[in-house]
Amino acid sequence: MYAGTQLRIEGDSCLSKNSIQDGNSALGSLEVTKDMKVGWTLKIMQGTHAAVGVMRTDDSLKKNDAKYRKLLNTIFCTDRLGYGYFGKDGGVMKGGKYRKYGNGYKAGDTVTVLLDMATSQVEFGKGDKSQGIAFSNIPIGSYRLAVMLPKKMHKVVIEKVQVWQVDK
Repeated sequence: MYAGTQLRIEGDSCLSKNSIQDGNSALGSLEVTKDMKVGWTLKIMQGTHAAVGVMRTDDSLKKNDAKYRKLLNTIFCTDRLGYGYFGKDGGVMKGGKYRKYGNGYKAGDTVTVLLDMATSQVEFGKGDKSQGIAFSNIPIGSYRLAVMLPKKMHKVVIEKVQVWQVDK
């Protein structure tokens, strides 16, 4: 995983160390590319202000490029390549553009992130209930799970990752 300076990664969990004015983001290690469908199940252990989603990345992430160091110390979905779902009110954001979407989530809730590159869609869920398609026409590229934690005592754990190879 790749994380902002105020986040701590412990196995499959991400935890904020301090209160962070603009949030810090973490990106997963699994790269999702064309003809893949991936679902992540996340448990919100602490906090109500987390955001989860996906972020399009490139090889400069692995090289610790300044662009990603800066991005990891902010809210990932303010970038044009980030797609996020907010716990506080259930809204979604891409490229800094926010809109109402579904139900919010908080500590104790399970949230799903579903990225389907065959249909170019991102969908989110709370518990066992889909919140519907959040984003369509996702550009082809390499994507990773993304999480943003804004305040001290926020923690998210990856409970399950499911990967499907999509038939063409």
